[in-house]
Amino acid sequence: MHRLVALSMMLIGAACGSPIGSTPPASNVTPAGPAVAPTTEPQPVAEAPCPEIPTGHRVIEATFTEQSRLDATLSAALAYGEEHPDTFGGHGLTWHADADASVVVAFTGHVDAHRTALAARVPHPDELIVCQAELAASEAEVIIDGIDAAYAGQLFAIGPRPFGGPVSVELSPTALDAAADLSERFGDRIVIRLGRYSYPVPTEAAECPAAIDAVGRSDVTVDVDAPTAPLVADAMGRVRIEAQVTNMTGAALTYDSQTGPAAVLLDATGRRVSAVLTEELAAAYFPVDIAAGETATIGFGSTIASCDPTLGYRLPPGEYTLQYRLSSMEGDPLVAGSVPVAIA
Repeated sequence: MHRLVALSMMLIGAACGSPIGSTPPASNVTPAGPAVAPTTEPQPVAEAPCPEIPTGHRVIEATFTEQSRLDATLSAALAYGEEHPDTFGGHGLTWHADADASVVVAFTGHVDAHRTALAARVPHPDELIVCQAELAASEAEVIIDGIDAAYAGQLFAIGPRPFGGPVSVELSPTALDAAADLSERFGDRIVIRLGRYSYPVPTEAAECPAAIDAVGRSDVTVDVDAPTAPLVADAMGRVRIEAQVTNMTGAALTYDSQTGPAAVLLDATGRRVSAVLTEELAAAYFPVDIAAGETATIGFGSTIASCDPTLGYRLPPGEYTLQYRLSSMEGDPLVAGSVPVAIA
């Protein structure tokens, strides 16, 4: 299980030690906001809620120049946020273009007062976007630590969303009970994905790409025994078969793969119905080194996470075809084939 890495520079405050799911007691006294410093020109941008992290911009030399220009503003924003841990949601850059960024700083309360105070402390107040966070970083950390400890065996990933957004929780497609429990306990303080889709109601369309189209090398033989019993997914929703791969090339075979052995599940019509393995599970360097005439065992894993929400979060039990492939970093297939399987 991996914690998500946000594209922005996020601060996570120290956990306060509250039990999982607890909420700080309410106070009848309105806390005082930050001291309001005299305004400066130009004024920071007033924006709420916080912007999404845009994607698609290129990283060019001017991108680094822009980031360097805003380093001092980022540092000042972080220092200021650390003075207000109860409301500081995080900070980072948002990009408007390849070489045009602004510094985003998020707070759960007193946003106007924080905006005014920050404007007096940063070298580029016109590049500030001070916005409304949903969670303080310190509260997000307590939630993350609690869920991580209680559901580690069913988590694909967990981490804070940028700029004080709700905590993102990615669960195994088999973790329906965990998803229901977490949704009830944390409500809108977390966003849950179960397998490939959002929970409790999938909002995404089906995402079933084409089946694997590859033929392995003719001088490398593959022997796969079709499983005689239904495959049972592990706690992360994965199933696995093993293939005996024999090198008949007459020379040592060295093969480097960047994605590891891949497999998908097809239904009776040949339509792909399983989602791809998550990036954390698939993007692992996988070297193959088989001497001439030798045989190596390679495990091919798929997930029973559905890529079609009409089938449910996980594929229903039944008969499928497991299609497998191992390709080099250049995309040259070493091993490819298929085997009938039953999923429990």
